[in-house]
Amino acid sequence: MGVADDLINVDYKWKFLIQIGAVMLFPLANLWINDLYGVCFIVKVPHLIGIALTVFATVFIINAINLIDGLDGLCSGLVMMSCLVMGGLFFYNGAWVHAILAFITAGVLIPFFYYNVFGVSKRRRRIFMGDTGSMTLGYTVAFLTISYSMNLKEIKPFAEGAIVVAFSTLIVPIFDVVRVILIRFFTKKPLFKPDRSHIHHKLLRSGFSHRGGLCSLFWDFPYFSLFSI
Repeated sequence: MGVADDLINVDYKWKFLIQIGAVMLFPLANLWINDLYGVCFIVKVPHLIGIALTVFATVFIINAINLIDGLDGLCSGLVMMSCLVMGGLFFYNGAWVHAILAFITAGVLIPFFYYNVFGVSKRRRRIFMGDTGSMTLGYTVAFLTISYSMNLKEIKPFAEGAIVVAFSTLIVPIFDVVRVILIRFFTKKPLFKPDRSHIHHKLLRSGFSHRGGLCSLFWDFPYFSLFSI
């Protein structure tokens, strides 16, 4: 679907349907949010509600990662840092397969980040992500996030309040999308129509350079993510 969207611009309704279909693979593999660890005073989550919450959270993350891809290096940089944090957490807890997936994803993004930000267009050394890349990354980090959040009887939770720890690594794109949707709702604008109200657009209008805005958002990441852990 990402490839089709890059080529012919798929309608957002079809995007949501295809994303929901892909996300349903998670609960079919017994991967779903079953514990909120006290968030909103809720602990255990019933099966059907947990599946619905998993579908909503994953589709939200996929689109949040897709929408944050407005500056060269922003999406890949944020996902790379998130994967490094999640990989470290999985490694510490002995979840080797999840750690390998997180570190491989981060490793793939390192050369991409370099050529996306510092590549020279006229020498054909500059590459771009597109919806194909951003949605694939969103799906991957959503898998890692929900995997870390899940509380199984066979094993202990990775951490007390694991769901807060996991989702905090995506706080920048999550916060940005929530803010934009609320603004569009209260100003009665179409919720899914593209505009220039995202946080990186505001930084550019405030006088930040491209790389200055990028560094500003990266600087905020540790305060929301690493210190919350």
